[in-house]
Amino acid sequence: MSNGDQLQQVVQGIETLLAEGMDIGAITVRVIEEAGYSTRKVMENLGGLNLIKKNFFPNVEKDLRSKVKLASTSSYISKLEKQAGNALLANDALAEAINNLKSVSIKSYKGKAKSKIERMVTLVLSDLHIGSDVKKEETGHLDFGRIEESRRLAKLIQETIDYKPQYREQTQLNVLLLGDLICGNLGHDLREGAPLAEQVARAIDLLSQGLLQLAQHFPKINVVSITGNHDRITSRHPNRAVQSKWDSYQTMIAFALKKILANCKNVEFTIPKTPFAVVNLFNKKLFASHGDTVLKVGYPGSSINTKNLEGQINKINATLPDADEYSVVVVGHLHTPAFVHMANGAVLLTNGAMIPSDEFAVSIGLMENVCGQFLFESIKDYPFGDVRFIKLSKKDDEDKSLDAIIKPFSGF
Repeated sequence: MSNGDQLQQVVQGIETLLAEGMDIGAITVRVIEEAGYSTRKVMENLGGLNLIKKNFFPNVEKDLRSKVKLASTSSYISKLEKQAGNALLANDALAEAINNLKSVSIKSYKGKAKSKIERMVTLVLSDLHIGSDVKKEETGHLDFGRIEESRRLAKLIQETIDYKPQYREQTQLNVLLLGDLICGNLGHDLREGAPLAEQVARAIDLLSQGLLQLAQHFPKINVVSITGNHDRITSRHPNRAVQSKWDSYQTMIAFALKKILANCKNVEFTIPKTPFAVVNLFNKKLFASHGDTVLKVGYPGSSINTKNLEGQINKINATLPDADEYSVVVVGHLHTPAFVHMANGAVLLTNGAMIPSDEFAVSIGLMENVCGQFLFESIKDYPFGDVRFIKLSKKDDEDKSLDAIIKPFSGF
């Protein structure tokens, strides 16, 4: 081993000992030898330990303040490790509880379904942020808690059921769960929203009620689940998930919904491990993703750069045979409802949000947003036909009749 390699080994050993909480003054030749980082002879050949300390650790203090700081850091690291361990245990318990869920008896679709589906209706549900518990006194706008989130979702279900019932027997419903179903806990504030267990429970409770209602009114339903950034488990993905994004609270929620609706023979679930999903709209294809990865649309409240997005779509389509290129691209994340027919022939739809501006949005100047979700119709050769934006407002928050469709979460 060269002198340079030996010197690097000694320096790395000292850095490790410092990180473990040892004071620089307590690091002696004997300590380094016993730790296996070097030998006395090697350090003497390098000029001695004191010279190495002086050259590589000149600003490391030897007084009590350094010891206190190191002790505080060690305590903080232990605290974080304990929190992470508790989070992992909670996730394991949650997964086991979901796996043991029982299906429920339901009233299935009673209409006369034709042998051939000739129409599709796609309901896009993204950025619901269930469990956010937004307080008007902190935002200056609207409350958004158990009652408001329930009634807004009920409004979406009601509008979907009421959409073109004359074609119902030949219509398949696609429900795209495109991420940010819950508020999550991304670190803006460790006490943000309801406790995570309650957020997950509220999402399962409300969405299962909504899907059970839809199952009674459509001959066939395809539920597709794609994770968003708020659904991630921060003990695994403290920052944006770029690998195994599916390992999330949303996947647990989707699996729970699948178990609950197991007796609904007209409902099927698609829960891919990819951060995107492909849905067949007859002879055309739809590409769906949350919008924070794969197809990057920007940040909530930002403008939609259609030129940039068209380039991203072209790049994706260039990898596919012409017959498999995506004709409709659907994303959430932006909280900005819009759709545009692009020059490349594809339609880009960016979904709105169910949640009004929360405390974090207000803190960065996003005082208001247009709340609502999209619903659109497809037939052969025309994957993006009639489209409806279901707008949500304070009026829906105060509509008690919506409680007959979905009952607000009442607790454990």
